[in-house]
Amino acid sequence: MDDETMDNTAVIRMKRELDAYLSDPASIVTNVFRESRPRTSLFFQNDLTKTPDVVDPRRERFDNIGSNKRDKDEMICAKPFTLNTSDLEIKRVRLDLEKEVEILKEEKRVLAEKYTGLQIKLKFVCENEESLKEQLKVTESDFANYKSSQEEKLRLGQRTRWRLEDALKESSRKISDQNLKINELQQLQSNRPNVEAVAAQRQLEIHRDQLKIMSSQIEELEKFKDQALQGEVKIRELENQLAKHEDELLITRVCKSKLDTVPELEKQRDRLIEENNELKVNERNFMKLEEEFEGLQKKLARSEERVHELNQLDIDNEEMRQIKQRCKLCGSSETQSRASMLKQISDLKATHLKQLEEQGELSSRLRRSENQLLEFQTKYQTTQEKLNSTNTNCQKQADFIKRLQKKLLLTTKEKEGYKRIIESYESEVTLNVANPGIDRAQQLEDIVQSYKRHCETLETENNQQLEQIADLKQKCQHHQSGDTMSMIEIPNVSKTSDLDVIAELKEKIINLETLLKQTQTEKYNLECIIEQSHLQGNYDPTKTKIVHFTMNPAAKAQQQREQDLEALRSENEKLRGRINILENTKGECVEDLTLRVEEKLQNPSPNKQVEDMKAQVRKEELRNRRLMEAFKKTSQEFRNVCCQLLGYKIDITGNSQYRLTSVYSESVHDHLIFQQSSAGDIQLMDTEFSQTVQDLIDIYLVKQDSVPAFLSSVCLDLFGRQTMNLG
Repeated sequence: MDDETMDNTAVIRMKRELDAYLSDPASIVTNVFRESRPRTSLFFQNDLTKTPDVVDPRRERFDNIGSNKRDKDEMICAKPFTLNTSDLEIKRVRLDLEKEVEILKEEKRVLAEKYTGLQIKLKFVCENEESLKEQLKVTESDFANYKSSQEEKLRLGQRTRWRLEDALKESSRKISDQNLKINELQQLQSNRPNVEAVAAQRQLEIHRDQLKIMSSQIEELEKFKDQALQGEVKIRELENQLAKHEDELLITRVCKSKLDTVPELEKQRDRLIEENNELKVNERNFMKLEEEFEGLQKKLARSEERVHELNQLDIDNEEMRQIKQRCKLCGSSETQSRASMLKQISDLKATHLKQLEEQGELSSRLRRSENQLLEFQTKYQTTQEKLNSTNTNCQKQADFIKRLQKKLLLTTKEKEGYKRIIESYESEVTLNVANPGIDRAQQLEDIVQSYKRHCETLETENNQQLEQIADLKQKCQHHQSGDTMSMIEIPNVSKTSDLDVIAELKEKIINLETLLKQTQTEKYNLECIIEQSHLQGNYDPTKTKIVHFTMNPAAKAQQQREQDLEALRSENEKLRGRINILENTKGECVEDLTLRVEEKLQNPSPNKQVEDMKAQVRKEELRNRRLMEAFKKTSQEFRNVCCQLLGYKIDITGNSQYRLTSVYSESVHDHLIFQQSSAGDIQLMDTEFSQTVQDLIDIYLVKQDSVPAFLSSVCLDLFGRQTMNLG
């Protein structure tokens, strides 16, 4: 009974400890270690009291509880370690997060500083802009106020002048009336008393005072006039300064636009220099690759020879095998000893091994050479592509230079044409008394220049032919190399087509060489002609200079001859006049014949004056007609060029109206009409075609206020319609 009570108390205590463990793990550890000893004694007592044959179920339960307790003790001992490791990981993660937070805060601070700095700069720029706008508004308002004040002063001065002039007229009228009254008073003085005379004198003094006041007012009016004139002068000066400032603004804008184009031109120059350097480097690389290609061709030829030798060795090997087989077949019939046969067999084996080694070396060399050949072929293809690209770039630049030369030639021809027209006008208007040798020299100079141009063209053709010959030679070499490659790869293929191509190229080379010889002979002949013309006195003004004497005797002689000729002409005119006078008088005595002749020469007849005037009128009409023809021609060319470049045909309909018809319009009635106002503004008039492009008008004219953009958009729209219709 006592044992059962002890067991029950132990179970109850264990339950309590288990509940305490579940509630507080720290206290359960101390309780477990504190109660471990009495439990063991209890177990020993039970073991002693009970027999081995009888199994107590309570003991099994206590054993299970003890095992569970041990497991929980182990879990309790392992839990602090896991808690420590988890705390360390949490601390490490926390430190990493704190570092990242600090980095983000630093970046945020830097960005905030940048943002504040940019805000300050933006604010400063906005303040400067607003201050400049305010200064501009203030200056404009000051100028407008100054102008209005000056105009107001001018109006006031004019009004005061008019008012003073009216007052002056009234005062003068009053003075005249007073003078009349004074005269009447003087006439009636004898009949009137002295009092009236005194009153009249007082009135006269009053009028004199008024006259002085009026004179002072007139002087003030003159001062106002001077001030008004000075104000007008200042206004004109300000207007002139404003116009100058506008001109300077235009000049600065033009200079700015030119300066804006300078960096682009520098970039283009740098790009062209870089392209030129790249082309030089590519040319050097191409030369190196050509040399390497030639070396590889030589190596390939050597490898071909070795392959040929290898084939020959294979043939010899086969022959030796056949001989060996024959020896085996006929070995029984021959009377050779066994030792000699073994020696021959060993020799044959040694030679066979040597041949096999040589074959392996040759095959390895062949593979290496083939690999090198493939590598160099790829390099050659890449360099060939680069060379083609550089050739295309050079061709583009050459085409661009040719276009520029054509433009230059057209401009020079146009310049020469205008020069000839002007010279023809001058020759028709003025009398040319120059030496005809000058014209002959000019003609010879023109011939020499034409010869030089022809020589230059022949030289260019010669250079082109040389380049063609070089290209053909390169092609021939390329075809020859291609033939060798085809011989290596497919030796059994026929080469008739390649041979035909080579024959044609050789014929072309022969023809080009004959043309080169012909051009060289023509060049030599032209150089001989130029030298002969130089010996005759002609010269090239671009290369040679002529020294003229200041006191040239030939020029003096020519001048003296012209003076003598002029004197003879005047004397001839006098004699003709004398003869005419004598013929008119019919042999009668004429006094002072020389005086009459001089009078007749000084005062020519009206018929002669009329003829001279008619001749001048004809010359002027001819000159005006030629000018009009030239103007019509140039204006027509200008209109055609504008139509081709801008896509619009411009016609003037009158009243400052201009009709624009697109080259892509579907009908003649599809046109736009613009009118220019007196202020210089251009306005679009309403037409049937303008109603069809109302959306473009709203976009480019109403919103953007850009006539060129509107015209270009209309042109693109019509072009798109035309291409859609064609499609």
